[in-house]
Amino acid sequence: MSFIRSGALGVCFAVMFLPRQNVVAQVVINEIVDDERAADSTQVSDTREFIELYNAGNSAVDISGWTLKYWQLGAATGAGSYFGTTDTIQAGTLLASHDYFVIGANGVPNLDLDLGANIDLFPDSTTAIGGTIFELWNGATLIDAVGMETYRNQELANADQAQLDQIAFGQTAGSTPRGGWWGQTLSNNANAPNVPQSLSRFTDGLDRNVNGRDLGMLPITPGATNNLPQNAAHTIANVDSTAVGTELATNYYASFVLPRVIDPTTVGPAGGGGNNINTTAVPASPQGGLAIIAYDETGGGNAVYSKELVNEFSLYAYIETADLNLGQTAVQSEASTYGIGSTDPFFGTPNQAGLNTLTSTQNGNTGIGWLVQRAEAANGGATTTLLQLIDFNDGGDSVLADNDWQIKQTIDLSASASGWHTLSIDYDPTTGNVIAKYDHNTYNFTTATDLVGTFYVGYRENLPGTGNTVARPPTYDLYIAPAGVPGDYNNNGVVDAADYVLWRNGGPLQNEVSTIGSVTAEDYTAWRARFGNTSGSGSVQTAAAVPEPGTFLLVLAGAAMATAARRRSLG
Repeated sequence: MSFIRSGALGVCFAVMFLPRQNVVAQVVINEIVDDERAADSTQVSDTREFIELYNAGNSAVDISGWTLKYWQLGAATGAGSYFGTTDTIQAGTLLASHDYFVIGANGVPNLDLDLGANIDLFPDSTTAIGGTIFELWNGATLIDAVGMETYRNQELANADQAQLDQIAFGQTAGSTPRGGWWGQTLSNNANAPNVPQSLSRFTDGLDRNVNGRDLGMLPITPGATNNLPQNAAHTIANVDSTAVGTELATNYYASFVLPRVIDPTTVGPAGGGGNNINTTAVPASPQGGLAIIAYDETGGGNAVYSKELVNEFSLYAYIETADLNLGQTAVQSEASTYGIGSTDPFFGTPNQAGLNTLTSTQNGNTGIGWLVQRAEAANGGATTTLLQLIDFNDGGDSVLADNDWQIKQTIDLSASASGWHTLSIDYDPTTGNVIAKYDHNTYNFTTATDLVGTFYVGYRENLPGTGNTVARPPTYDLYIAPAGVPGDYNNNGVVDAADYVLWRNGGPLQNEVSTIGSVTAEDYTAWRARFGNTSGSGSVQTAAAVPEPGTFLLVLAGAAMATAARRRSLG
């Protein structure tokens, strides 16, 4: 029997998104589900395990007799071995140009090779056996390979050079190589309107032999295109007219729980908030009040991804810096990422800043992004909050010593007030240039070109109990650049003494330059540096532009009188 399908839709998307220089092999492993779990990640009978092949070339390929083998990396050096099952493609199978071939469990859509309804069609990675390299062979020739969950145990120490050339190009066997897809890859039975996921090439056939750049967690599509729409920027939804508790299924898919609309000023269910899944009351979003939270209140980790491939995002993010005050014997922490690339479904705890005691981590962040970490040292020690701009590269261990990730900027917010901040990343795939912004600070660096990925938000908490009231999961909103003059806190068109009075009286402040949504010492410093500004440039003036001390005494007196009057009226 001969298998030929036209794959016309795949041709359309491949031409639109697939750079020719990135095609290394004509037939590639395009999409994998190696294990299926329930929505709460408990083990269930597998009904959608599959491997999808894709022909990225312009001519048909006879794949008769080609085999799929599964190399288990092993828990100790020299302990790697092949899984007991090898799957062979039936004779007379011709894979058409830009077409798909699906091998998997009975009932998988568009199935071409039915492997039955077994519980373990493919090896499930566990701590006992390490990760797995999925291999496609034509006789004695290794055509393609994908390494999954390579964070486990010996990682890639048991991979040979031929495997590394396919999954981690440029790595050398025997030198503690890194690569493959680092994080966990379980496909969870998502509750509607969420959708289940697979480990997929971002665009059909995209193969630079670097798994961490070529693949990400995408909606499951056996026998159909992986390709999401390509947009220059991800625009955060304006949710101010959306009901609190609404799931944003139009904009996102998620590993466990979709992002939802919250009223940040009101505490969630524990405080009678109904659908308002909000852990603590914080100031309203500067954009308009309501905000978005990306959170699985049952505990652990969660990951959210845009339904588009993007190169840019801008948002307001609320960053909590208050002491956790948990007093536990072990380190207590939470971490969030806003990035472009992908991450693993469980968003394993990162340790880039060395705030935890972990010696190795499973976090699957790839690409570029902003990482927020808040951690309380063991035995009730100090709480540290760091914001870091990181080039996650193709993933890898986030422990500081291994340097798989590259820190581009670290901002210590431990002594700063909690508040709303602007975060953005603008990436140029042609040059690799990155422009990142934190409030009114700009940072530039260069990374790899042709980076592909979704906008993603990850969160992991290691806090006692579930639904913890000290947690601050990713809370974000649409960012709209203010039209006023930075530091003009009363928005009268000039940075002057009246803005100081407003700051002194505790706000509220418009056109903030520093910590957005809070009245802080940084706001005073920003006002002082811009005294006299009448344009929107936000340029910094010299200290000589600030009024003389005598003038300030009058201002202070006026401020004190205004404060006293206000207190009397409130009494």
